[in-house]
Amino acid sequence: MATDPFLLVGAIMPVLEKLNIPYLVGGSVASIIHGTYRATYDVDILADMLDSQVTEFASLLEPEFFVDEVMIRDEVAVRGSFNIIHRIAGDKIDIFVAPRDEWTVNQLSRRTRQPLGA
Repeated sequence: MATDPFLLVGAIMPVLEKLNIPYLVGGSVASIIHGTYRATYDVDILADMLDSQVTEFASLLEPEFFVDEVMIRDEVAVRGSFNIIHRIAGDKIDIFVAPRDEWTVNQLSRRTRQPLGA
């Protein structure tokens, strides 16, 4: 990954927050924040996105990221996953649409805000 993943997270967080999309950062970024370094250095986000949020989500990210609104809408419908790609660096953020099961609802309810940075 050419770009600092914390900068990528910092670029998408304001969009998720503006649209009131509950989210959490997982994978290697979350591990690093909690002090456990991993060989992978990628950005994974779990987001409880609704179909009604897709168009604005895509348009807010479009200046900085390649987004495919149709793909996002399809994945939101099946609670699947999609990615967005940074236009300059080519780095990817994987977004997993939160399933509506009890475990995931509980997981999102326990999320805490942590400062970005390694």
